[in-house]
Amino acid sequence: MSVPADPTAPSFLTISPEIRNVIYDVLFYKPKGIRIAPSSAYTPDNIFEDKVLLGYLSKCLPILSTCRQIYHEAASTFLSNNTWIISRYTGRDPVGKVDDGTVKQCNGAARWLYGLGTSAIMVKKIVIDFDKTCRRWCSEHGAHLSGLLNELNGVEGAIRMQFFLLEIWQRPYLEVEFVHPKTQAHYDFHPMGKFDSGLWETGVQTQVLTTALKTILRDPLRIIA
Repeated sequence: MSVPADPTAPSFLTISPEIRNVIYDVLFYKPKGIRIAPSSAYTPDNIFEDKVLLGYLSKCLPILSTCRQIYHEAASTFLSNNTWIISRYTGRDPVGKVDDGTVKQCNGAARWLYGLGTSAIMVKKIVIDFDKTCRRWCSEHGAHLSGLLNELNGVEGAIRMQFFLLEIWQRPYLEVEFVHPKTQAHYDFHPMGKFDSGLWETGVQTQVLTTALKTILRDPLRIIA
């Protein structure tokens, strides 16, 4: 329990816990989730896709550094109550190059969870968004080609998930869902799609991925044990 430096001065901690939680919700809870785009490799760049939200949060987050008790209360609301939507980082990662799989969101999610350290235990739900995804052969982003007219096959077109699995195996309480809603980000990523609708078809089967992941986490063959 934190103790105010001056017990006679007005203190945020003297407010009832219920009211403090309401304040944290107003500051940090976003009903539509928070979209981030972490790189699959280290990068100092900002990972928040919504710059307006980033500007807002930058004014609210200093409350986390006031004292240990407020940090744990506010961080719990921020990390636990929000759905974290993991998109594709395109700042320095090569977009078209096949590197750790054509689809890199899972490795980005693993890097983000690992970077949270012990605070990662507060994260309750992650959504992997495949909207910024190239089809295996993408003329717009110049995806790695094995022949100009041939699509990639096998491991070159894979979704690499080993690092992500290592992270979520340690967190059986974490809810994970794969989505490909084809929102504006999808069409912005492939603006030439209006001339070639095939650019919009990635072939990612999100329901199959979600079901497969849940099966792996149940570990019916007791591989993890």
